[in-house]
Amino acid sequence: MTEESNKTDAFIASGMGLLVLSGYLICLCHLIGPGDSAELTLAALKLGIAHPPGYPLFTWLGRIATFIPLSEPAFATNLLTALIGAAAISFLYLAARISPISRIGSIVTSLCFGFSATFWQNATSHEVYTLTMLFLALLIFFCIQSGSGRPKMAIAAAFVLGLATSHQPTALFWLPGLALLSFSRQRKPGLNLILPCILLFLLGFSASLGTLIRATARPEINWGNPVNLSGFFRHITGAQYNSLSFGVSKATARTHLFRFPLLCASELGIPSVLLSLTGIATLFRRNRSSLIGFLLILATALFGICYNVPDYKPHLLPSFMAVAFLAGAGTDFIINKSRKYWKLTALFLIILGPGFTILNNLRLNLENRTTIVHDLGINLLASLPAHAAFIYGSDVTGNAVQFLQANENTKPDVFLISAEMLFSSTYWKTLRQKIPLPDFETALLRAGNRPKEQRKQRLVSVLAEHLIILRPVYLGTGLLTPEFFQGPLVEKFQLVPLGIVNWLLPKQETTIPKDTILHKNQEVWNSYKLKSLRRTYRLPEFQNIQLIYASSRNNLGMFCLEQGWHKEALKNLNASLSIPAPEQFKAVVRQNRQRAISH
Repeated sequence: MTEESNKTDAFIASGMGLLVLSGYLICLCHLIGPGDSAELTLAALKLGIAHPPGYPLFTWLGRIATFIPLSEPAFATNLLTALIGAAAISFLYLAARISPISRIGSIVTSLCFGFSATFWQNATSHEVYTLTMLFLALLIFFCIQSGSGRPKMAIAAAFVLGLATSHQPTALFWLPGLALLSFSRQRKPGLNLILPCILLFLLGFSASLGTLIRATARPEINWGNPVNLSGFFRHITGAQYNSLSFGVSKATARTHLFRFPLLCASELGIPSVLLSLTGIATLFRRNRSSLIGFLLILATALFGICYNVPDYKPHLLPSFMAVAFLAGAGTDFIINKSRKYWKLTALFLIILGPGFTILNNLRLNLENRTTIVHDLGINLLASLPAHAAFIYGSDVTGNAVQFLQANENTKPDVFLISAEMLFSSTYWKTLRQKIPLPDFETALLRAGNRPKEQRKQRLVSVLAEHLIILRPVYLGTGLLTPEFFQGPLVEKFQLVPLGIVNWLLPKQETTIPKDTILHKNQEVWNSYKLKSLRRTYRLPEFQNIQLIYASSRNNLGMFCLEQGWHKEALKNLNASLSIPAPEQFKAVVRQNRQRAISH
């Protein structure tokens, strides 16, 4: 490329970054967002240790952002994430240009991915995936340059790969695809570059030492306390999650795999997916090494498909980026075939590809401006007395409460426990430092060889037996699945609904008077911030929060029905139906309501 051409491309790349940034700012969350946003913001604010693998570089960047004099540290870190996302799109355009894809094709690539549903969502609150995608865009850029007559760019790629691996070790899955992109235009790699590449990779990876360094300082936020080398390696490799995250069934994995093409269409838009299919045929004839390289990056979707977490889509972002590259190549093919009408064709493809993606995902991502996560944390803490122990199910619940405790000093004496993490030996060991619990192996034996939900409830039961003599114990509503009420916990303990939490009492406890239960529930429900609850959401994260409130009202109604308080039961079941929730859940509430009426 000429110097003038490089300047033009740099100008267009900046324009792509500013364009997507405007979209991110329109949808930017001003408070804590869903997922791990609250925990990561808190780790940045306190310069602490986040959950594995720790994200030390991201934490330090977040800490710098919190120095911006804004009213909310969460707004500052969310803004940082949006800027990182915009930078990723700028480098994605440049990487596409040297792949080589035309300017029009590169615009299609960068905008289709920049406005894809999951990347857009993760660019509007403080999440780690925008930085991951910035690293991948940089790696593709350097690797293609390395394979195009600038072999020393492999050294820069090695350094970035080290940084990416320190940020998320799954970046190593990209290596086969990146290697093919590096050598797609040169047959022999420079052997003299191997040692510098190894050293630069290790230098980049040394960023992970930030976790060990901060752990030795005993920060306020200290996930797992990886203070020694053994704990450090377990933390950066995510060893604590091994028993939690890879238990997805074969049937679920197959379902995710078969849904992947439809998921690509919903993320990037149907026109972009069709363009990517054309791009596969184009690269097959023009540059098979590049095609195989992008297909290998696309194949990293297998990790996300097999990852046993509720929302696995962020782990598919590298695959979505590969599809966007293929869409750019397909755009070039169609433009070249149009000949003298290429300008009209280019305009049509930009409107059809990125335009469709923007229109398809804008309304969805405008939901990120909600305060529903922040309000959930406030309402949960309003439900709990001082010195209570709160056992929760979803990460968003625990993260919201923890953020408010540390940032706003709201009920810092409430003790938080993740039911899901009870399967982690490291987490159980941490709890044993505060509660006189049996060792992890003994607890697992008591849990038995049962389905996971039953084992989790038995672990919660073991925990509650030892905890209830020290503190009042409350369970989050998210734990009360239909299977819960057939499990061992309800055999030993009585559950008393209290707002959106549930008070756990031994069976032999004196019955609490009706007036006390009803008055306390009325009091906490009247104190709740519920404005954000009444909206209709499409994002599952927010729907799940609405379900917590609707389920809590339903549980209180059924509790009243069991006690023979028919009028109060009907009132709470009607209140449950007034909260937006899935139709399947509402059908159950209607059945419960009919039971209350018939009584």
